[in-house]
Amino acid sequence: MIFFDLFDRGLSFQFDCYKVIFSGNDCVEYLNNQTTNEIKKVFNTHCLLDLQGKIQASFSLRKISDKEVEIYIEKKQYDHFAQRIDKYHIVEDFSYHKEECSLILNFGKKIERENFCYKGMMVEISETPKFDLIELEKINLYLGYDNEDHLALFNATRYLDCAYSRNKGCFLGQEIISKIDVHRKSAKFPVLFKNESGFELKRVSREHRVNEKKWDKGVIYTYPVLDLSKEDLSSLYYQRGLDNYINNEHILEAIDDLKISIHLNPSNEDALESLGVMYGKIEKYNEAIDLMNKLLEKNPDSIMAHTNLSFFYMHLGQIEKAEEEKSKATLKQFQVLGNENEANEEMERKRKMFEQVLEIDSKDELANFGMGEYYYNKEEFQKSLDFFKIVISENPKHSVSYLFLSKIYKKINSILLKETLLKGIEVASKNGDFKPANEMQALLNQFGNNL
Repeated sequence: MIFFDLFDRGLSFQFDCYKVIFSGNDCVEYLNNQTTNEIKKVFNTHCLLDLQGKIQASFSLRKISDKEVEIYIEKKQYDHFAQRIDKYHIVEDFSYHKEECSLILNFGKKIERENFCYKGMMVEISETPKFDLIELEKINLYLGYDNEDHLALFNATRYLDCAYSRNKGCFLGQEIISKIDVHRKSAKFPVLFKNESGFELKRVSREHRVNEKKWDKGVIYTYPVLDLSKEDLSSLYYQRGLDNYINNEHILEAIDDLKISIHLNPSNEDALESLGVMYGKIEKYNEAIDLMNKLLEKNPDSIMAHTNLSFFYMHLGQIEKAEEEKSKATLKQFQVLGNENEANEEMERKRKMFEQVLEIDSKDELANFGMGEYYYNKEEFQKSLDFFKIVISENPKHSVSYLFLSKIYKKINSILLKETLLKGIEVASKNGDFKPANEMQALLNQFGNNL
């Protein structure tokens, strides 16, 4: 995974730019009416557009106060930026000035705080590089930007993902980009393409925009390539930590990974529990107890937290506390069984409702899909299969049904798996349903030439 490898290794890059300071009673309001994103007290990415929705400039912006705004912009974009600002500046009370600036920006697991935003990627400013310096062009490649983005249609760039607030008020160009955004975005969009020559940025049509899809003697990687959420990165470190412990028996490396996982997402309950168990393995029982108590703060219903606490207290010779935690674990187990019964009752209620609909209209799409999902969850795969087939026969564009069919064929070792995956990916891609498309592509990649 490109993004995980880079985050794990860490990288630094130099951003030569202009620092532009706006000041005056109307500067915040004026910029808010012009830019594509919400103005906040922390840095985020903004664009200025023309009436056709094409980008005039992109930059990082934060509000210092109600009368002052700070912007960092590439030098080559400054003239477009200034012309665009001055064009609509009539009577508003503000002025601005620029000064040359060179920032060292760091990205990775070891940075102390995120205090700047570069094209949607949260980074840390420092006086000297914390990691190996990488060329700015390569960073832009990994992020999905090219040299002509500041003149391109906004919807055909990665700025759509990181510099666009769909909730803010009107701004110049909004009507055009909103219409395109609602109608499945632009015809072309950037992807990272890897072949035997290395990486390059390509703009591909919707049907090719599927992560890890093999195409044109290479592989497509959809963005975000680098700017994963902290929750996603936390999950990756959690998985690597388990792998280090279970497969490689490297418990100290596993502990390091789980610490990073929790740092990135303090609410990652699996990481909290696993780290506590590993501390128990190396007899650091007090640290393990602290982690189980943190887990209970996040999830008071955690059975395993109480079970582990009982084990840890027993090893510390605190028998009374161990018995107390064991009792709490038993009580919560009964509560979970009660909740499962309620969930099963709700499933049965929905099943009866779907059956009533199908008695009236045996081809009803929603009812057939609901019945297919019901039997899939009960692991009655043949019954589930029949309902999803009906959905697709009535609506050949129902991509999620293709995903369920693929999962079923995988479980029953059907020779139809590859055919269904290829058709499902094609349908989902043309629809712009990239989540099911990517899931099916991942399944296809998993089996490779074995299908």
